[in-house]
Amino acid sequence: MTEKESKLLQDFEGKVNRLTSMYNHLDDKYKTLEEVNQLLQNQIVDLKDQNESLIQDYQNATMAVAFAGSEENSKMTKKKINQLIKEIDQCIAMLSK
Repeated sequence: MTEKESKLLQDFEGKVNRLTSMYNHLDDKYKTLEEVNQLLQNQIVDLKDQNESLIQDYQNATMAVAFAGSEENSKMTKKKINQLIKEIDQCIAMLSK
């Protein structure tokens, strides 16, 4: 093997080593990003659950205030009760099938 061929082979091996190193670095980064993504997905689910809970708490608090007395709140309470009755009727209808 000539000196030129030997140098070309060394250059090629160097490039392959660098490429392998870059691949390993990117693979590690990908795995890290997958873990971060999974954590963020879990946070999204937790925040959605928390949001639903807060909405329910707000609705319950609004209902409690409505029972306390004013005319405007009384109308809202009647509307909410009617909605609940409709939902119960729908559930009963589904159970009857």
